[in-house]
Amino acid sequence: MKKVFIIIACIFFVCLIVISCRNGDDKPAQEEDVQVDKVLLSLPDAVNAPQSGSEGSRFLISTLVTEATVFEGVEEIFNPVRERYNPLASTVIDTINSSLTAIDEKIFLNTTVMNNLNKDGLVTLTYDNETSKARVTKNGDIYTVELWTSLSGTWLKYLHVSFSRDGDRYSGTITGREQELDSTYRKEYEIKFDTEDPLLGHTIELRTINIDYDDPEIDTSWENENIPTKMWLSASTDNTTFSIAANVYYTQVDIASHTRFYEYLMAILNDDEAFIPGTTQVNAHFIYRGAIDVAEDRGAIELALVPETNTDTTEVFSVYSIGEIYREAVADWVQDNGGANRNVINTINNALEEIGSGLTVSPTSSTEEIFDALKAIQDYLEEQDKSIRLLDGVLFVVQLGNPGYFDDKSGFVGNNELRRPAWADEVPGFGDLEVLSAADVAGSGFTVTMPNDEEPDF
Repeated sequence: MKKVFIIIACIFFVCLIVISCRNGDDKPAQEEDVQVDKVLLSLPDAVNAPQSGSEGSRFLISTLVTEATVFEGVEEIFNPVRERYNPLASTVIDTINSSLTAIDEKIFLNTTVMNNLNKDGLVTLTYDNETSKARVTKNGDIYTVELWTSLSGTWLKYLHVSFSRDGDRYSGTITGREQELDSTYRKEYEIKFDTEDPLLGHTIELRTINIDYDDPEIDTSWENENIPTKMWLSASTDNTTFSIAANVYYTQVDIASHTRFYEYLMAILNDDEAFIPGTTQVNAHFIYRGAIDVAEDRGAIELALVPETNTDTTEVFSVYSIGEIYREAVADWVQDNGGANRNVINTINNALEEIGSGLTVSPTSSTEEIFDALKAIQDYLEEQDKSIRLLDGVLFVVQLGNPGYFDDKSGFVGNNELRRPAWADEVPGFGDLEVLSAADVAGSGFTVTMPNDEEPDF
């Protein structure tokens, strides 16, 4: 991330100058005990552990021969959920939490401010050498906090918090933006929350746009790859299970570039259109869902890689699961006889004959037939500790299947085909979690709108 969304909010009201409201005799503050710094959810360590320097990774796949190196290849596919995708959301959540803590300290736990708010329903504030303003309103059980900052003489509203309170239950919406006048690339976000949803428990729904720049005039070179631009995330917990579903939209996608099936995979992501390395720009989505055992901080994630125009949400984790699209790419590579190499089918058949499998492949073999053959070869090579160079970087796909299992210590620990953990059967169910489609998130309708977006009138 190039900037922190909210800076001033973290030092909110430190230099308070004026409290402007209707005058009257002070009365004791009502028993409001309003406090908003707990309305958001933090993501569990099992699926949230940002790694320094990982952003912009090319998703490299190393030479894969032994079980350990096969695991490394599969791990490089799943671990970005924990190291890159979810940290995009947690950065927003952490920044907002800092703002909410400051709001609690300077408003809801401030006796003078609350006396005036409870009496008049309105408090306006000017601070920081008259370069920052705030307005707080109360209408029944509905509270609204609005913050502005002055940038080069222009007022920018950068935070709007509106919520209702019913006993211990808080529900509402937080809308924020980076303190940047250029709206084209200004990061903006919205979080809806409910601390006591009757069905799901504590819930949040995040949408954020302009996470990173994707201006074609800025990012035309292939040094600027895999740019996250939008994100939708829904999370909930009943204090036993933490459930999560998300869609991260990437532009200028370039993955698995060191594998033999690279161009075939990229063609799938390009809506099955031809892909020319260094020329064709591909945009795609990493869509995932899962559940974490809160007490053990471990669980499972299903991951899909989806072309940007896809509208499906019901079969996305089967048709476009990472394992499935990699399998299809490898099958396309084999059916094309390895592209320019023109010897991959012979290599596979020679290996199958050497191990006495009785299997063969041809340009008309199905994906299933091709992977039956590759699995037989992989099993043999692992037993013999051997390698076939032409198949290095391909065989790991045999064991690339959903779901991936995660814990708080190691991140990805295995899946059902590779190093399946003993606790896999104890993972909470998550098969009915809904996601937003690729087309929904990529489309122009996925926006963030600041409420009452105007300059302060006080």
